[in-house]
Amino acid sequence: MPELPEVETVANGVNARVRGERVVAAWFSDKREPMKTEPARMERVLTGAVIRRVHRVGKTVVMDLARADGDQQMLIHLGMTGRLLVNEAEAPRVKHTHAVLSLESGREVRFVDPRRFGRLSIFGMEGPDWGRGGKREAALKIAKKSVKEKARSADKLRAKDTAAQVPKLRAGLADSAAGMAGKLAKKAAASGKGAAGKKSGKSTAAGKSTAAGKSTAAGKSTAAGKPTAAGKPTAAGKPTAAGKLAAAGKLAGAGQSAGTRKLGEARKSSETRETGPGTAGPVKFAEFAGSGAEPLTIGMEEFQALFRGRKTPIKSALLNQKLLHGVGNIYADEALFRAGVRPGRQTARVTRVELERLRVGLVEVLRQAIALGGSSVSDYVDAEGSRGFFQMEHRVYQRTGEPCRVCGRPIRKIVIGGRSSHFCPHCQR
Repeated sequence: MPELPEVETVANGVNARVRGERVVAAWFSDKREPMKTEPARMERVLTGAVIRRVHRVGKTVVMDLARADGDQQMLIHLGMTGRLLVNEAEAPRVKHTHAVLSLESGREVRFVDPRRFGRLSIFGMEGPDWGRGGKREAALKIAKKSVKEKARSADKLRAKDTAAQVPKLRAGLADSAAGMAGKLAKKAAASGKGAAGKKSGKSTAAGKSTAAGKSTAAGKSTAAGKPTAAGKPTAAGKPTAAGKLAAAGKLAGAGQSAGTRKLGEARKSSETRETGPGTAGPVKFAEFAGSGAEPLTIGMEEFQALFRGRKTPIKSALLNQKLLHGVGNIYADEALFRAGVRPGRQTARVTRVELERLRVGLVEVLRQAIALGGSSVSDYVDAEGSRGFFQMEHRVYQRTGEPCRVCGRPIRKIVIGGRSSHFCPHCQR
C-alpha cells in the first residue's frame, strides 16, 4: 500500500498539473467498492468546482474544491493498487478506470484501481457503504430506517425521562408537606396538653361550653366572637393549627405545579435545541485532518508523549495511524534501522534518547523517499505514471538474507502483529 512518501509524490504531481482548473464534468464507474459517497452526489459537488489545491493528509490525497455555495474536499485513498493520473482527454482510458474528472483545459484526472481497495468520497458526505454490492434504493431504505429508529428512540428516552422525573418531584414535595404537617400536629398536641393542665375551671372538650358559656366547637365563635375556620385568625390574630395544615397542603400543590411546569419548559428547550433554527440549512464541515499526528512536522516532546508507557512493540506503535498517520511498513523498518532500535522492543523500554533518534531518522527517511519519488515495490506510480526510486536505497526492507550495508551481517525477517519486519541483529538493539 502506498505510504506517506508515495501519496505525497502523487498529490504534489497532481497539484502541479491541475491547480486552479475547473471541473466541467465528473464520471464514475458502476463499481460500488471505491465509492464512499454516492456517485450522483459526488458528481453534483464536483461539477463546476474549481480545484484550489491538491495535498496529502496522512495516506489520503485531499482535493480542495471552491464552490459558490461553500467549499468542499474530495478524499482519495489509493488503497493497494490505486493510481491517480492526469491525462489528455484523447488518451485511451485503461481498464479499471473508476472515476474521471474532465477539466476545462481538456485534460482529465483519472482514478484507476484494479483491485478496488481504494476509496473516493466527499468529506462529510460519506453515506452508506456503497462498496458492498447493495443497490442505491436498498441503501437509501436502510438509511431512512436508521433515521426513523433513532428518532423513535430519542422520543422514548425523553418520555421515559419525563415520566420518571415527575413522580419523583411530586413524591419529594409530598414528603416535605407531610413532614411539615407532622411537625405542626405535634406542636398543636403539645399546646392542647398545656391548656388542659391550667386550673381555669374551663372545659376544653370539643363542643362543650367554656366558663363564659360560649361554644368552642370547630367553626363556631370563640369568647371574642370571631370565627376560627381553617386558615382564619383566632381572637389573638394568629392562625390555628388547622389553618397551618391547610396552608401546607396548598404549598405542596403549588410546588407540584411549578415542578411539572419546569420539566415541561426544560423538555421544550431541549427540543428547540435539537430542531431549532440553529440546525437548519446546509451543514458546514471542518477540513479533513486525518487520524493522527503529522510525522514530518511533529516535535520532540509530542513524539515522545505519543509512545511513552506503551507496552506494544515499537514497530506496532509506529504503524498505529491514530498516533502517526502515514507511516507504513517500509518506512517504519527503515526508520528503526537508522535509530538502531529493534522492531520487537517494547515501546515503554525505548529510552528518550532512542526515541529522539527514531523521530529524526523517520523524518530523514521520509524526506529522502519523497525526493526520490517514493518506493515502487509493487504497483505504485506517480501522477505521470512513472515509478519511484527509493526502493534502491532500502537498507533493510525486503532484503532478508542480504548483507547489512553497515556491518555486513545478514538481514533478518520476523513477523510482528501480522506484519513482516526487517532488521539487522547487530546494528539494532
